Amino acid sequence: MGRKKKKKKRKDKIRERIKRRKMLEKEKQEKKDVRFRCLECGIEEDIPRSVVKQFDILDNGDISVPPRFDCEVCGGLMEPIEYTSVHGITYKIDEK
Repeated sequence: MGRKKKKKKRKDKIRERIKRRKMLEKEKQEKKDVRFRCLECGIEEDIPRSVVKQFDILDNGDISVPPRFDCEVCGGLMEPIEYTSVHGITYKIDEK
Protein backbone atom coordinates (compact mmCIF):
# COMPACT_ATOMS: atom_id res chain seq x y z
CA MET A 1 0.00 0.00 0.00
CA GLY A 2 2.80 2.44 0.79
CA ARG A 3 4.32 2.07 -2.68
CA LYS A 4 1.07 2.93 -4.45
CA LYS A 5 0.67 6.11 -2.42
CA LYS A 6 4.28 7.15 -3.18
CA LYS A 7 3.79 6.49 -6.91
CA LYS A 8 0.53 8.44 -6.90
CA LYS A 9 2.14 11.38 -5.09
CA ARG A 10 5.06 11.37 -7.52
CA LYS A 11 2.71 11.27 -10.53
CA ASP A 12 0.65 14.10 -9.04
CA LYS A 13 3.81 16.19 -8.59
CA ILE A 14 4.87 15.50 -12.17
CA ARG A 15 1.40 16.43 -13.47
CA GLU A 16 1.47 19.63 -11.41
CA ARG A 17 4.90 20.57 -12.83
CA ILE A 18 3.70 19.94 -16.39
CA LYS A 19 0.55 21.99 -15.76
CA ARG A 20 2.58 24.85 -14.27
CA ARG A 21 5.04 24.78 -17.20
CA LYS A 22 2.20 24.94 -19.74
CA MET A 23 0.64 27.86 -17.87
CA LEU A 24 3.95 29.75 -17.86
CA GLU A 25 4.40 29.11 -21.59
CA LYS A 26 0.90 30.40 -22.27
CA GLU A 27 1.52 33.54 -20.18
CA LYS A 28 4.83 34.10 -21.96
CA GLN A 29 3.10 33.79 -25.33
CA GLU A 30 0.41 36.27 -24.22
CA LYS A 31 3.00 38.85 -23.16
CA LYS A 32 4.70 39.02 -26.54
CA ASP A 33 3.97 41.92 -28.82
CA VAL A 34 2.68 41.56 -32.35
CA ARG A 35 4.67 43.44 -34.99
CA PHE A 36 2.51 45.45 -37.41
CA ARG A 37 3.61 47.08 -40.66
CA CYS A 38 1.87 49.94 -42.45
CA LEU A 39 0.85 48.96 -45.97
CA GLU A 40 1.31 52.57 -47.15
CA CYS A 41 4.51 53.96 -45.59
CA GLY A 42 6.10 50.72 -44.34
CA ILE A 43 6.66 51.86 -40.75
CA GLU A 44 6.57 49.05 -38.17
CA GLU A 45 5.08 49.15 -34.69
CA ASP A 46 4.75 46.65 -31.83
CA ILE A 47 1.25 46.27 -30.41
CA PRO A 48 0.66 44.18 -27.27
CA ARG A 49 -0.73 40.72 -28.10
CA SER A 50 -3.48 41.16 -25.50
CA VAL A 51 -4.78 44.27 -27.34
CA VAL A 52 -4.66 42.54 -30.74
CA LYS A 53 -6.39 39.47 -29.29
CA GLN A 54 -9.15 41.65 -27.79
CA PHE A 55 -9.80 43.34 -31.12
CA ASP A 56 -9.69 39.95 -32.85
CA ILE A 57 -12.35 38.56 -30.51
CA LEU A 58 -14.60 41.63 -30.77
CA ASP A 59 -14.34 41.83 -34.58
CA ASN A 60 -17.45 40.34 -36.17
CA GLY A 61 -16.17 40.86 -39.70
CA ASP A 62 -14.53 38.52 -42.18
CA ILE A 63 -12.13 36.16 -40.35
CA SER A 64 -10.00 35.79 -43.49
CA VAL A 65 -8.87 39.42 -42.97
CA PRO A 66 -6.30 39.97 -40.19
CA PRO A 67 -6.82 42.53 -37.42
CA ARG A 68 -5.91 45.98 -38.71
CA PHE A 69 -5.05 49.29 -37.12
CA ASP A 70 -4.64 52.80 -38.52
CA CYS A 71 -1.10 54.07 -38.97
CA GLU A 72 -0.38 57.07 -36.75
CA VAL A 73 2.10 58.49 -39.28
CA CYS A 74 0.21 58.40 -42.59
CA GLY A 75 -3.27 57.09 -41.74
CA GLY A 76 -2.84 53.93 -43.84
CA LEU A 77 -3.74 50.41 -42.77
CA MET A 78 -1.39 48.43 -40.56
CA GLU A 79 -1.44 44.63 -40.72
CA PRO A 80 0.41 42.09 -38.58
CA ILE A 81 3.63 40.77 -40.08
CA GLU A 82 2.81 37.38 -38.52
CA TYR A 83 -0.07 36.60 -36.19
CA THR A 84 -2.14 33.53 -35.30
CA SER A 85 -5.72 34.56 -34.53
CA VAL A 86 -8.05 33.26 -31.85
CA HIS A 87 -9.73 31.32 -34.67
CA GLY A 88 -6.48 29.46 -35.41
CA ILE A 89 -5.77 31.28 -38.69
CA THR A 90 -2.18 32.41 -39.26
CA TYR A 91 -1.79 35.71 -41.08
CA LYS A 92 1.51 36.70 -42.73
CA ILE A 93 2.39 39.69 -44.87
CA ASP A 94 3.90 38.57 -48.15
CA GLU A 95 7.41 39.97 -48.44
CA LYS A 96 7.73 41.65 -51.83
